[in-house]
Amino acid sequence: MKRVLEIGTLIGYSAILIAKNMDPAGEFITVEINPASAVKARENIRKAGLQKNIIVVTGNTLDVIPAIPGPFDMVFIEAADSEYFAYLKLAEAKLVPDCKAKH
Repeated sequence: MKRVLEIGTLIGYSAILIAKNMDPAGEFITVEINPASAVKARENIRKAGLQKNIIVVTGNTLDVIPAIPGPFDMVFIEAADSEYFAYLKLAEAKLVPDCKAKH
């Protein structure tokens, strides 16, 4: 995987685990609404040595996703359950097209 979008960072644990298994030149963008959690995530990401690969964006996902350019190979949603469908609809347009459906 070269590009991953995560919705819901918390302290960065999932971002670190996924990014460690991505293409070393890959980009992992994660969105966190809570500024204090975003600060802690950045600290943990720095300690893991992945600050060049993982970008933490602070803000409301519903506002942030439209501004983030795609495409992404994967979207990982780990945020408010009540907003999952809205997050999915926004992120779906950012996914790499399914080439298998076009042969």
